[in-house]
Amino acid sequence: LIMMNMMEKYFVCMAVSYKYGGTCIGGVELERNPRTHSYSIVKVNGLPKWVRPVTQGTAHGEIPNYISEQFQVMDILKIEDVRACPDCAQSENFYFSTISKVGRANSNVKTLDMLCDSYHGLIFGNRGRAVAPESYASLGYSLMLIKPEGVRFFMENRYNSDVQRLRVCFTYNGHEYNLPVTDPEICQRASYGINQLNNSNSYYLTLSLGVEHEGWHSKLVANVISM
Repeated sequence: LIMMNMMEKYFVCMAVSYKYGGTCIGGVELERNPRTHSYSIVKVNGLPKWVRPVTQGTAHGEIPNYISEQFQVMDILKIEDVRACPDCAQSENFYFSTISKVGRANSNVKTLDMLCDSYHGLIFGNRGRAVAPESYASLGYSLMLIKPEGVRFFMENRYNSDVQRLRVCFTYNGHEYNLPVTDPEICQRASYGINQLNNSNSYYLTLSLGVEHEGWHSKLVANVISM
C-alpha cells in the first residue's frame, strides 16, 4: 500500500496551455485522505509544491492534445507510475503512465489564495521577460501562481511578423511585467475582442518558464483566472 501511494500523485490542475507540439499541464500537488476522501495542499518550506507531468520520448515532454483536451483548470488529476525527471529549473517534472480526473476543486478566492506563491519577490529571479540559461540551471522552480495588480491584456505583432499574439502587462510586488499568454481559452476569447478580457476586478495568473529558445527561457502566462 505504501509503495502504491509513492507511485501516484494528485494535483489540482492550474494550467492547460500551449506547448511546442502539444500541451503543458501543471498544478499544485495534493495529499488525499482516503478516509474522508478530502485533499490538502502539499507544501515545501511553506510554498505549494508543483507537479508537471511530462511525456517520455517527445521533444519537450509535451502532453498530446487528445489527452489534455479532457482536462480543465481546477480539475483534480491523478498520475500513476510516477518517476521524477527534474530538468534544471523544471524541478516539477514527472514521467507517468496514466493521467485521469478524480475530482474538482473550488475556484473561489480562499482556495486560490492558498495556492499562490507568497515567497518569491521577483518572477523567476528577475524583472525581465526571460531567464538566461545560466540562471535557469540553478533557479530550482519554473511554475508559480500569483495575484497581480494593474492587469491589462493587449495584442502585439510577433517579431518580424504580421501575426498577432496576446500579451498581458501587470504589476507584481511593485515590479512591472509584460509577458505572452499561452492559455488557449483566453487566447480564443481575445479573438472576439480584447476589451472583455480587461473587465474583471481581479486576476490569478499561472506562470511558467518555457524551453530554451534563441538562448533564453521565456516567462509565459500559462493560465488566467478572472474573478
